Amino acid sequence: MTSSELIQFLTEKVPLFEGFDEENVAEIAAHSELRTFEGNEAILECGEAGSFFGVLVSGHAEISVADSFGARVLVSKLEDGDVFGEMALLTGDRTVADVIAGNRCFVLMIPQEVFNTRILVKPRAITYLSKLLADRARAQAVDITSRQLHDRALAQSEDPYALSLKTEVEGKILALNVGVSQIHFGVYDTQDESRDVQGIIDNGGGVTARIALTIGGKTVNRERPAFPLEDFLKVLFESMHGLDDKYLFNPFEVIAVGHRVVHGGSKFSSAAVVTPQVMADIDALSVFAPLHNPHNLLGIRAAMKYFPTAPHVAVFDTAFHQTLAPYAYLYGLPYEMYKKEGIRRYGFHGTSHRYVSLKAAEILKRPLGELEIISCNLGIGASICAIDHGRSVDTTMGMTPSDGLIMTTRAGSIDPAVIIHLSDHYGLSAEALGKLINTESGLKGISGLSGNIHEIEQAAAEGHHRALLAHKAFCYQVRKNIGAYVAAMGGVDVLAFTGEIGETSSIVRSLACQGLSYMGIKLDEELNRNVSLTEKCEVISAEDSPVKVLVIANDDERLVAWEALRAVERNQITLAIKNEEAAPIPIEVSAHHVHLSQGDVDRLFGVGHQLTSEHELSQPGQFACKEKVNLIGPKGTIANVRVLGPTRKETQVEIAMTEQFKLGIQPPIRESGDLANTPGVTLEGPNGRAAIERGVICAQRHIHMTPEDAMRFRLRDKYVVRVRIEGDRELIFGDVVVRVNPSYRLAMHIDTDEGNAGSIHTGMQGFVEEIQIRR
Repeated sequence: MTSSELIQFLTEKVPLFEGFDEENVAEIAAHSELRTFEGNEAILECGEAGSFFGVLVSGHAEISVADSFGARVLVSKLEDGDVFGEMALLTGDRTVADVIAGNRCFVLMIPQEVFNTRILVKPRAITYLSKLLADRARAQAVDITSRQLHDRALAQSEDPYALSLKTEVEGKILALNVGVSQIHFGVYDTQDESRDVQGIIDNGGGVTARIALTIGGKTVNRERPAFPLEDFLKVLFESMHGLDDKYLFNPFEVIAVGHRVVHGGSKFSSAAVVTPQVMADIDALSVFAPLHNPHNLLGIRAAMKYFPTAPHVAVFDTAFHQTLAPYAYLYGLPYEMYKKEGIRRYGFHGTSHRYVSLKAAEILKRPLGELEIISCNLGIGASICAIDHGRSVDTTMGMTPSDGLIMTTRAGSIDPAVIIHLSDHYGLSAEALGKLINTESGLKGISGLSGNIHEIEQAAAEGHHRALLAHKAFCYQVRKNIGAYVAAMGGVDVLAFTGEIGETSSIVRSLACQGLSYMGIKLDEELNRNVSLTEKCEVISAEDSPVKVLVIANDDERLVAWEALRAVERNQITLAIKNEEAAPIPIEVSAHHVHLSQGDVDRLFGVGHQLTSEHELSQPGQFACKEKVNLIGPKGTIANVRVLGPTRKETQVEIAMTEQFKLGIQPPIRESGDLANTPGVTLEGPNGRAAIERGVICAQRHIHMTPEDAMRFRLRDKYVVRVRIEGDRELIFGDVVVRVNPSYRLAMHIDTDEGNAGSIHTGMQGFVEEIQIRR
């Protein structure tokens, strides 16, 4: 088929391109690829990342999925002029169905960038794709739910969270962690992982700098004279001389640079593209990390000179923990110290804990959003993190990056009151005090020998009392905090060890898990003793252990590169949103309410009772009922809570934060329907009571959108955004989850607490300010 014939076909035979002028169609065709597929060949497979939009030029194919028994369920037949691949591109999820050629097919494969910039800018095309997406979503709901499809897609994907860092754009992603005396770096090839290079430059000796490069699983060591820190990039490139040509690169091949920045305070809840304002904010936050942030900034400034054309991204250690609730991050100090001085728990090792959570989900082939994970990063600095459905809900590190090690301190963090007292008494800064009591110095202080865990273990084996005491104190704190976080989350699915100690000390892992079998944590001691990490991750739990215990090789630099890529993409979308006329989102304030299963309707109102609609709600098919119930908790009762219809598969109760104390329960902040390990409550109706074991949540603020709305706002399902709500007390709400479904109507929902805080009422308008997280 000639190019002119292809353009004519697209213009005349493909409904999507109705209204496109010939020049636009020609540009789309010129930037796309025409490929051939034979009969029964997979054009697109379940689990693949959405990278192209397909147009069937000739032949026939089918979209189908496998049901629970392995049989094929037909979703749609494709003929000449039909399109496919829109669902993954528009939702951001993995491909949830297979596209299989029925005979020899010619397919025009339109890259995602071309799809976004040349197709999604046409209102008629958006309308066509929205209807197509809705029709196919309904077809896929036959026998298999969309949630099952999404989960299956993740399970079948080899790289569900894109940790391989492969992109359509050829080049290198550079990750930098510039510290006081060491520079950790990673160079990641976007096309071929075998070309990746990781390294450490240790410039702390004063005379000699030692450089270790890891390539292809082997380490190359080099030495050179010590150098001024600002010359580290010159040294990095010089250190790679002599390596195979495939590892070498020049500055203009770098497509993005990620910089680890230790402290982002409350300012940054995600990675940020570096601007003069971001650099000023990092500098201002040096008060919390006076040794770290200035060196991080030095690295950013040096790299921006070396790579002037590449976007630079600050990836904050603290950002992952910005999802902590106030009751988890506040200390027992006067509240004014938090409001005026910012004294609170910030948490660190965020890049490591996020990487561990993603890697654990990848290994278990389960969605991150359904897992409860305890991540133990044990090294020179150490912290433990409770990760509930992808969100950090507690961590043992505290206010500064040096105050959190699990040695001789409560819950792995120093009480700021103690820091302040010691600072005043001894004339030492909080940073200096923190350095006195990190893991290495803590082990050394108690043992009187060394801060090296293996030397401590050797001495303990030889009967050295203080070495044994130091080791026991360390393992006790780890085990205690694991137990605490099981309680905090109401359960655990994965326990993961990482960091130098976590990866190399089988004794620490064994003692940390000892006595926790009643929590479902059972170790296979033989597997634990023989960890090699040749595959970067190993399972060390017993076969019958309800909780998977993992050892995961730490890879901070990979996660920094991963965050950098996503921040650049977020920034591009945010700029596109700001360049367009701001579209308003209606705001609705939701009071407490209950969704009932039919079984509980029968118990509360009588067998066979049907819910009675009082008035319709904004979301199609939803209605407020005349029926009301009382909520009875361990401490008190909330009367006359409205029931919303229709009935659901499982009862769910949504209350505001301020109502928790009245009932005497502490529900987590969750999306609707995410009820694992949530508390229960007793419901009382005119016909009796129903006690639910789980189902009470505080609803995470969210926006309902149709696919057409999502395309208009350039958003996808599960994105997390910031929304500005206008009014007398204008506020910007973060952590707003986008939920996309053809049956939704555009509206943002907040609860009464959030409405009261900003004098917000139903009918006001909000505007998307920026994208926080792309999931």
